[in-house]
Amino acid sequence: MSEITNDELGRKMFQIQKERTVEETVDKIRQSQGSAWMSFSPEDRKTLEDLLGEAWVSIGRAEWRSYAFSRLKGEDLERLIGIGYEWERKNIEESAAIEEVRIVLKNTI
Repeated sequence: MSEITNDELGRKMFQIQKERTVEETVDKIRQSQGSAWMSFSPEDRKTLEDLLGEAWVSIGRAEWRSYAFSRLKGEDLERLIGIGYEWERKNIEESAAIEEVRIVLKNTI
């Protein structure tokens, strides 16, 4: 059996924490949106999750915890999903996408 290095373990733990945080964040958003959440396609929701995961990596933990994700409105989510699609298509650099995400999220503080 191969041994796991400390670096590999650290990366795995980081990935698990990222996935858990995104899952909790999306759950808050889903609950606050109620039935409107279902108006977003599965592809839209996946794009939002991916974008939030990358944002979590880039944004400081204290800043992340200051955001009230349950205050996001439908139009905020549409904007975030649009940013996510632009980033996926390489029409916007990651740093610019993250800054756009910050602008949207700062409205929840």
